[in-house]
Amino acid sequence: MATLDKFDKEALTNIIQKLGKAKRIFNSEAQFQFELGWKIKEQFDCKVKFEELSRIISDISKKGKPTSKKDYTDLILEKDNLRIAIELKYKTAKYDDINNNISLKPHGAADLGRYDFMWDIQRIQGLKREITKGQELGICCPKGYAVILTNDKHYWDSCPNNNVPQNITVIDKDFFIGEFIEGVKQSRTYIREGDHDWQKINGQTPKLSESRKNKITMTKDYPYQWEDYYKNGEMKNGVFRFLIVEVS
Repeated sequence: MATLDKFDKEALTNIIQKLGKAKRIFNSEAQFQFELGWKIKEQFDCKVKFEELSRIISDISKKGKPTSKKDYTDLILEKDNLRIAIELKYKTAKYDDINNNISLKPHGAADLGRYDFMWDIQRIQGLKREITKGQELGICCPKGYAVILTNDKHYWDSCPNNNVPQNITVIDKDFFIGEFIEGVKQSRTYIREGDHDWQKINGQTPKLSESRKNKITMTKDYPYQWEDYYKNGEMKNGVFRFLIVEVS
């Protein structure tokens, strides 16, 4: 059994690919979370904590009253003083495989899903920092991983009209995490450092829930590469792929 300090992006990729080779399709994100955590536990000497409370941040409400916000992390791997955070997203298009008891609902709204994935990256960035004034609780994770598994091609094929992302005028331009075609198919190489926000089109601001109005700040460029998970050519939306972004 490997020690936790040997856990890296390659190890996580191999574990997820083994699940794909075993044709493991999950009916829910919770199933994905549990089985991934179980497989990590089998290979690495560590505790695997699910939905771990990782931040309690004191704040003042709009009405001037003290309030606090609790943040939970999908998986925390822990051994002695080493901690690694993993955030998961499982976004599905409609997929029914009754013979294997699989029925997936269409989540849709890939633009919001991409925003939420990048929000996960930002949250892991926060866990890398030491506890600061105003935070009542905070665990420090020197590195972490944001993972998305999906059979919705709008995530990896998210650049319409074969345009390079910088030329696209849509509200969610800043949140593309897909591949694009420019002569020959190639992968975007990174999520850029800096602020990411919804775009105004023709002076119009998109209608968003309060939880998605905030800008997202990347502290560095994050390289990424989509990987194949499982393919069932006989089924509609039968191609599953995954993406891992390492935050370290």
